[in-house]
Amino acid sequence: SLTIIGDTSAHNTLTFTNGASGTANHIIFVGNAASANTSAIRVGGAGSSFSTTENLAIGVNGSNNELLVTDSGQFDAQASLYIGFNSAAAGNSATIGSNAVLNVDETIYVGLNGEDSSFTIDQGHVSITDDFILGSRSLGNRYLHSGSTNSTALSTNRVGGSFIIGETE
Repeated sequence: SLTIIGDTSAHNTLTFTNGASGTANHIIFVGNAASANTSAIRVGGAGSSFSTTENLAIGVNGSNNELLVTDSGQFDAQASLYIGFNSAAAGNSATIGSNAVLNVDETIYVGLNGEDSSFTIDQGHVSITDDFILGSRSLGNRYLHSGSTNSTALSTNRVGGSFIIGETE
């Protein structure tokens, strides 16, 4: 099964706020076609959560799509998270904001093939069981971390595998 937020159209959003929660037991695409731009999954507010048992791809072919987890919201991916999946996908992002939590049971790819994708931790918490890969077969991707005095990669956050920049295969 597959859930698509923004198949061929733009400006589609799935939002969990005010303690709402949900679970998807299948793959999720946000911004599927090249015309599917500026779509999003947003999770924010205490007690708000969303989880998926399969892969999540932000920007499959579309551009400027986002995963935004803020204000004590929580997102759990029991598989991998892709930000900027195919070469047509540019400017896609994930932002983990204030006291928000992102748990990924496999790997995070920022710019698998898509360029100018970003992953931002702004006073949030991230746990990755496997690898964090920035710029796999693509250019201009960014990892940004703010809101902490800890200078280590991913701050108080955890990467279980490798932190890789510029993978070519």
